[in-house]
Amino acid sequence: MTELSIKMWQHNACMDFSCVICGRLHQQSCAAVSVVDEELSEGDTTETVGDICPDCLAAGAEHVQERAHKHAEEWRTWANAIDALGEGLAGVDWPTVQEWEAFEDKVQADIRLE
Repeated sequence: MTELSIKMWQHNACMDFSCVICGRLHQQSCAAVSVVDEELSEGDTTETVGDICPDCLAAGAEHVQERAHKHAEEWRTWANAIDALGEGLAGVDWPTVQEWEAFEDKVQADIRLE
């Protein structure tokens, strides 16, 4: 089993991150709380598994498994839908990139005429 830990650290990216536990987007500014894989980390290099959102942090360690399980179920549902999509599109009349580019050019020309 991988040895995991929680690390609080400073970073320089102010942007949205997806929570590794629940999957929701959250805004981070200068401070992050991340799950770290200690077995893959070496010396000054930290192998981050992902960031933790404030909601999961507030829910506490006692709810992490429940929240992660719900997120995993959502991914399984998406994976099944993507598989079905691939099967459903097999044999469908598929446009080429050139056809799409020609259509894009026509749409752009029509917009300029309006």
